[in-house]
Amino acid sequence: MKKLIEKIQKKPRSFRVMVLWIAVIVTMIIILSIWLILSFSEEAEKDNRHKEDIPSLFETLKGN
Repeated sequence: MKKLIEKIQKKPRSFRVMVLWIAVIVTMIIILSIWLILSFSEEAEKDNRHKEDIPSLFETLKGN
């Protein structure tokens, strides 16, 4: 990894800036993916809890 960094440091500035932006974009994609996965799993869990509290149509009709 150290040799890769040294190689990049020797490249022209335009190449280093391009590597920087690619690294930023990849990192943001990873962070957003984790965030979306976690938020959707939490919402699905909330929906399941609410469904347990609300009786189904069959249960409602059976109770009458």
